[in-house]
Amino acid sequence: MRYDSHKAGNSNLLKDYRQAASGEDCQAICQQEVGCACFTHRISTGHCWLMTACETPDADERYISGPVACRSEERRVGKECRS
Repeated sequence: MRYDSHKAGNSNLLKDYRQAASGEDCQAICQQEVGCACFTHRISTGHCWLMTACETPDADERYISGPVACRSEERRVGKECRS
């Protein structure tokens, strides 16, 4: 899944990406940045986009995206939060 900041409902926190080795690393960076609510990580390049809003997803196997943290009733299963 990908959150494209050019689509309504998706908004970048920063003007540029951070570098991350994995979706999990990108999520950890998001957790350390004030105002980060969600992230989108491009697997092939390591680009980690920190975002304040992620409301309009696109199916895209090249990306891993998710919330700043799994909710308490969810648990991490592979690369996703699941109930």
